[in-house]
Formats: sequence, structure tokens, C-alpha cells
Amino acid sequence: TMKTTFPFFVLFLFFECSKAFVPTNFLLPKIPKQNLKASPVMDVFEITAKKLIQNSDKIEAESMGSLLAKIENEEIQEIIFSQDLTMVVTLDDDDSIHKTNIHPIISTEIVKEAKNHHAEIMFLPIEKPFNWLNLLFYVPFGIYAYSFLRNFLGLNRPNPLNPMGGNGGFGAPNLNYLGEKPTITLKDWAGSPEIFEECTEIVSYLKNSTNYKNVGARIPKGILLEGPPGTGKTLLAKAIAGEAKATFLAVTGSEFVELFVGMGASRVRKLFQEARRKKPTIIFIDEIDALGKSRNSASGFGGNDEREQTLNQLLAEMDGFYGSEEILVIGATNRKDTLDSALLRPGRFDRIVTVPLPDANSRRAILQVHAKNLPISSTIDWENIISLTAGYSGAQLKNLLNEAAILVARLGMKEITSDFVFQALEKLMVGVIKRNETRDDNTLERVAIHEIGHTLAVLDSPDIFDFEKVTIQATYNGAGGYTIFREKEALMEGGMYTKDILKRRLMVALGGKAAETIYYGKDNVSLGASQDLKQANELAKKMIQDFGFGQELEVYSKLPSESGFTSSSSEYTASKVDQEIATLVNIAYHNVTRLLESKRNEMESMKSKLLSSEKRYLTIQDL
Repeated sequence: TMKTTFPFFVLFLFFECSKAFVPTNFLLPKIPKQNLKASPVMDVFEITAKKLIQNSDKIEAESMGSLLAKIENEEIQEIIFSQDLTMVVTLDDDDSIHKTNIHPIISTEIVKEAKNHHAEIMFLPIEKPFNWLNLLFYVPFGIYAYSFLRNFLGLNRPNPLNPMGGNGGFGAPNLNYLGEKPTITLKDWAGSPEIFEECTEIVSYLKNSTNYKNVGARIPKGILLEGPPGTGKTLLAKAIAGEAKATFLAVTGSEFVELFVGMGASRVRKLFQEARRKKPTIIFIDEIDALGKSRNSASGFGGNDEREQTLNQLLAEMDGFYGSEEILVIGATNRKDTLDSALLRPGRFDRIVTVPLPDANSRRAILQVHAKNLPISSTIDWENIISLTAGYSGAQLKNLLNEAAILVARLGMKEITSDFVFQALEKLMVGVIKRNETRDDNTLERVAIHEIGHTLAVLDSPDIFDFEKVTIQATYNGAGGYTIFREKEALMEGGMYTKDILKRRLMVALGGKAAETIYYGKDNVSLGASQDLKQANELAKKMIQDFGFGQELEVYSKLPSESGFTSSSSEYTASKVDQEIATLVNIAYHNVTRLLESKRNEMESMKSKLLSSEKRYLTIQDL
């Protein structure tokens, strides 16, 4: 934003500073150019005329009417206008002097009348002294502009590779160089054992490469860590460097992308020069997709783009004319599909390691690592927590235990129990729960009916879902109530979702709207199901476009557009996709409606329990 508005700031500063030099009355009415003959009074008595204006308080005043009458009767020799055109001093034929206050707008008419009646005209020249105070007022703005330009050009950016500064600071790399070896090791990382073995192999080569060289093996020049956010990719890179006792240089992909072409490439060169000087070295580039995006027509970048030149330099450094022995480049990204194919080929990133979300065993290990220094109760139910956190990343698990510890400290307790962990988990899932209930009974009843609709749809598929809790407690995220359930662990880890399973998920999403329709009728359904409808239609769209679960489009899959801007499907196919989506959602809605109508008595019973409960929620044990 600053780069965009800077030109306008400069124009504003120029305009404001010009006020110190430009006369302030340049906006007054302009007197038309006239061929007036030179005035003898102006030539001989200019100094006297100025003094007359300055001492006008001692001159006799006359009205505007008297002035105009004298001009018409040609009784005036000379008319002198003040600098601001607000007063005229007249020299009459009898050598008497008078003054008249006028408005600048009528000065033009007075000039015309004086010319027509042969009166001499004199305008005192504008002499405005230079005002140094006006200039000093804008000195801070000039200092700010100078500082902004230095930051804009990168002249103030610190350069650890050139600590003495100098001209090399222009475009110099802003590297996060760690002077000490990382203290983190692979013991501090918990997760998939297969990923651990991959990292151990790299460490063994960096420590002792003789065994590998004897059989002709060479260390990979690059390792790409790919996976969802929070799975520990950065931690893995630090652990590898810590185990191998190697120098660790950490940068982010965005640090190489600058405004001026060539600066990013210069940073890459200096980065690898520093790495060669401190071998063995591990270079870690986080969010490498900011640097290594694919070079195609859809990316919107030209052939001379700074990003492209920077990428070319990185490709040359990793596998080009420069030696890179004992230098390992580790990149991390969660958008591998956007990377350039030249970057992913063997010889650069020889090995691509996918760091997945942790499974049950990995979550158990991660929780144990983060719980080492926490006052955990001996009665805590780890298995239930592991089951409830399916799909959580390592960072989310760490945050879960931290939230539980904060809750324990707030209440003045000494140990973290299962209840505190469950409260923290619920807070992370749905937000902060409102303690004060301000809704009326009719609203609470409608919320209860809506959530019971979701609950009964979940309980109808015990082989797919595990029910945990239904509540009518409102949250500050905007939810009037919520239902907590999860899919079976085996189903999530296997990933073999069938069309029937996804149809059940559609029924669960539409259960709230169906329950309201049964109780209040179609015309009295609330907007509480708006988010449910979005989720249901998004899932149905994936079922048709990605999974081939349509009735007629059984083998259809939407292909990505080559240009990135236009659709790859025809209008007929797009219309057919919309019809299939609507059909899937409508069938699921009718199915869940019939299910709830058959369980009307259970809905009544659950509604009574939920509304009469002081805690305003029901668990599987309560049902």
C-alpha cells in the first residue's frame, strides 16, 4: 500500500511546499490584459504610492458612488490599486487624495471605467517575502520521504553476510543465519515412523558419508517436505541440522522476491556462497512456493520477471555449474502442485517427503512429547482424547494442551484432567461459549429441535459416526447450538469413502432443516440452516465433479483449465452438473425428513431432556 500511495504523497508534498513560494492571491479575479500607456505617477512616484497605501488610515475615505462619479466626470488623474485589490487610492484633479474600500471582484469594472474616461491606472507590484517558517514546517515530511525511499530500495535492510554495510547493502540477502548449531534433535519430533526413518538416513549420510560413497551412493541435493500446515516440516528441518551438527541457514521464499529485477538472484548467489564457506550446511527454504511457482502462461509473470530470474538462479545453484557438495537444500510447502517442474526433477529436489496429518499412534506420541513438562493428571483418558482429535495436526495438538493448561491456571487448579482437555477442545472447535443466556423459550426450543435433527441423523448411522454431545449453548462465533460427532477412526485413516457414506453425511448436514420443517412447516423454517446448506451443497459438488457419484455423470471428473481463467467444461456439462448436485441434495433431504418423521417420539423426548437440563447439553450417556 505504501508503495502505491508514495507517488501521490510526493505530489502532495510538492504542492504544499510550493505554497511557500507562490503568491496566495493568485486565485483572485484576473484583470484582462489592456494596452494601458505608462503612468507618469507610477514612474516618478512609485515609492510615494506604496507609502500612500501603507498609510491609508490617515487618508480621507470616500464612498464607491463618489469614486464612480468622479471617474465619469473625468475628475481623477490617477487610480492606485493595493496589492490585494481591496482598496484604491485616487489622486484628483485638485491634487487631493482619497481612499475607497472595494471588493476584488469589482476591480475589473473599475479598470474599464478608468480606461474609458482617460484616468491613469497603477497596480502596486506584489512583494511577498520568503517565509522560512513555511519551509521548516515541511522538513519532517522530507525526512520521512528520504527514510521511506531507503526502505523502499532496501538500503536499510540488515545483511548478515556483509556486516560492515557499504554499497553491498543494496539488495543484500536478509538471511536468518543461525550462528550456533540448532539444539533441536529428532528426539524432539514425534510423528510417523516412516518419516523418522527418512530423516535418520539423511543424518547418517551427513555424519559419515564414507559407507555411502563406497557403494556409489550420493546424498540428495534437495529434500522437499510437503504436507498440511502444522505437521512439523520446519521442526524436521531443524532436527536434521541439529542431529548432523551442520550449519543451518533458514530463509523464506518471500525474502527472495523483490521489486527490482536481479535483486532476488543476487540474494540466492550470496546465500549459497555463505553455505559453501561453512560446509556442511543445510539450507532451509520455508514456503518455497512463493519462490518456485510454475513458469507458465497462466501464472501471469513475464519472461523478465524478478521471480523467474530468481528461480533460474536457484536452479543453477542446486544443479548447475557450481559445486554444491555437502550442501543440502530442504524446502517446505503445502502447495506442491504450484511448483515448477524443473525444480522438482531429480538432481535438485531428489526426494519428496510427504508429512501427513498424524494417525492415532502418531497423535499419542505427539501428545506425550508436549505433555512432558505439564502437570498431567494420572487419571487422564488419553485414548478418548486421541479419538476426538482425529485429523488434528501436531501444532493443533500442542495448542490443545496449552489451552487446557491456561484453563487450569485460570481456575487455580494444579493438574490437567480430561475435563479440562475436553473443554479446551470444545473451545477450539466451536469458539467461546456464552455464559449468560438471554434468549427466550421459543428460540431455545427451535434451537433444540434443529440440533436434535442433526443428532438423530448421526445416531442412525452408528457404523459411520460416533456421537459425543448435543447442546443449545450459544457461542460467540454465531452458533445458537451445536452437535459434536466424529467419523470412525478406521474410516478416516483408510479414506475409502463410498457413495452411501457421503450420502449419510449429506443427511446429517440437512437434519436440522428437516427437523424444523416437521415441527413448524416449510414456511416457518429459520435461517439457522444456512451454513448447513452451504456444507451440503459443497459436498454434493465434490461428489459429482471429483468423485463421479452422479446418477448420469458416473464417470465424470472436472479437468483443470489450461489457462487458469476459463472453465474446462461446456455449458451443457455445467448445467448437467448443477442438476446432479440438486438431485443429490434433494434426495438426502427427503431421506432425512422421512427418518425424523418416523422418530417423532424420540425427538419429543430428547427435546424435553435438553430444555430441562441445567447444563443445557446431552452426551451419549444421557441418551
